[in-house]
Formats: sequence, C-alpha cells, structure tokens
Amino acid sequence: MNNTTRVIRMLGIGVIAGLSLIQTAQAAPETYGPRGTVRFEPLPETVQNCTTSVRQVWDSSAKSRKAVTVRECAGAKTRKIKTWTGPRNTIPVYE
Repeated sequence: MNNTTRVIRMLGIGVIAGLSLIQTAQAAPETYGPRGTVRFEPLPETVQNCTTSVRQVWDSSAKSRKAVTVRECAGAKTRKIKTWTGPRNTIPVYE
C-alpha cells in the first residue's frame, strides 16, 4: 500500500468517525451536556435541631490532643457497621 492510499484511507476513517460523533450528539437527550446544563429543581431546605459541642481529639501526627467543634443533629441517623467485606476487609456492611 503506497503513501497516497494510506492518506486517503485515514481521511475517510476520520470523516466517518466525525459523522458518527455528530449523529450521537444529536440523538442525546436535551439535558445531557457539560457541567451546569442539567436542569433540576432544588429541594426545600430542612431545619435540623443541632447542638454544637467541643470534643478533644487525638492528633497522632503532633502526638497531642486538640479541641474540635462537633455538630450533633437529632435528625442524623447513625448506622452501625455489622461486618467488613472486600479485599483486606476494607468495605463496611451496615445493619
């Protein structure tokens, strides 16, 4: 195969690939697109009863304790871990 045939062949493949991309973009739904173009309606804000407390946390890099502000909300549900699965037990399974 000579050089001219290769060039013509590659141009043909490029044109076909470009046309298929254009066709796919036209068939995509209206909400599909770059960031910020998907339409959605925000949920109404929920009011939570939260209390703020100060806790002491161990900082292992500095080998000392430091004070951390923690918000405890009544609406937040805590889930307990039942078991661990996956490679080297890295995936928690909740109750």
